[in-house]
Amino acid sequence: MSKSNHFSKKLLNWYDPKARSLPWKFIKDPYKIWVSEIILQQTRAEQATPFYRNFIQLFPTVGALAKAELDQVLKAWEGLGYYSRARNLHHAANYVQNNFAGKIPSTYKELLTLKGVGPYTAAAISSFAFGEAQPVLDGNVFRVLSRVFGIEAPINVGSSRKIFQKQLNKIFDKKRPALFNQSIMDFGATCCKPSEPSCPSCPMADFCFALKNKQIHQLPKKLKPPKKKIRYFNFLFLTSGKKLLIEQRTEKDIWQNLYQFPLLESKELVHEDFIKDNFRSNLNLNKSINFDLVYSTTRILTHQKLYVQIWAANLRKKDFTEKEGALWVNNSDLHKFAFPKLFDLFFNDIC
Repeated sequence: MSKSNHFSKKLLNWYDPKARSLPWKFIKDPYKIWVSEIILQQTRAEQATPFYRNFIQLFPTVGALAKAELDQVLKAWEGLGYYSRARNLHHAANYVQNNFAGKIPSTYKELLTLKGVGPYTAAAISSFAFGEAQPVLDGNVFRVLSRVFGIEAPINVGSSRKIFQKQLNKIFDKKRPALFNQSIMDFGATCCKPSEPSCPSCPMADFCFALKNKQIHQLPKKLKPPKKKIRYFNFLFLTSGKKLLIEQRTEKDIWQNLYQFPLLESKELVHEDFIKDNFRSNLNLNKSINFDLVYSTTRILTHQKLYVQIWAANLRKKDFTEKEGALWVNNSDLHKFAFPKLFDLFFNDIC
C-alpha cells in the first residue's frame, strides 16, 4: 500500500471516534456551513461557537441576511474582528438573492463568484453541503501535509499552493469527500496541532516525515512576514451630558463601516499640545475646554501596529460646528452601533 493510501485509511479510522461535536458539523444546510466557514477563517472553533449561534439566530437564512442593514450585520459580528468578512458575507447574500433566486449555488465554480469565498471556502461548502469531490486546503491541512509528507515549500507563499494541492489530490477520497475533508481538518486541529502535537498517539507516527527527521517544530515553513506598518491614533472621547460624539469609518481601511470617536491620526508620536489644538480646530471647540488622557494601549493587527491614545473632554453644551458625518449618541443607545474591539475594552475599563 502506498504512503498516500496508507494515510487516507489511517485518517478515516482515526476520525470515527475522534470527531468533534460542533454546531455546524454533520449538517447539509449550505447557508449555515457558509456562515461557519467564514467565521472560522480567523477564529478558533471554541471561540467561534457562541458567535455562530448568535449570528444564525439573528439571520437564520440567506434571505434574512440579505434584508438586514449592514450596521446590523457588523454589530452581530462585533468581537470577531476582521470585519471585511462580515461585509463580504452581507454583499454575497444580496448577490445570492439577486443572481441565484435566493439559493446558495451548489458547485465549486459558482461558489467562487461570491465575494469573500475563496478556494478553501468554496470546497468546504460544495463538499459538505452538496457532496462535490473538492478537497479543502486550510491551515490545518497545510500543516498536516507539510509534516507527514515532508513538504518544505513555505505555506504563506501563493505559489506553494500548487505543491500542496498536488499532494492533497493523491490522498483525497473522492467517494467520501465530506468525510475526508472533515477528518483531515479535525486531525490538524486536535492531533497535528501547531505546538505540542500528539505525536506519541498519532496514527501517522510510523511514516511521518517530520517525526522521523525531528522536524516537527520546523514544519510547516513560513517566510517572515513584512514589517508591520506603524500608525498613531488619537481619539477624543467627547461627551455632553448623557451623549457622546461618534463617527463612522467609511474609507477602505481597517474597521471600515465601524464606529469610533473623532480621530487624529499621525505618522509619528506627536506632542499633546498638537493633539489638543487639532481637536479644537477640527471640532471648533472653545479654547477653555480641558483634555485629559484617559486611556492608552497598543493594538497588533495582521499587518499593522497601532499606538492608541484616548483623550476625554466634556462640554456643557454643544457649542461647536459638528464634524461632517459625526453623530451625537445617547449612552443608552451605544449598544446599537458596532465598534472595533478596542472601544469595547475602553468602555469596560473606563465607563
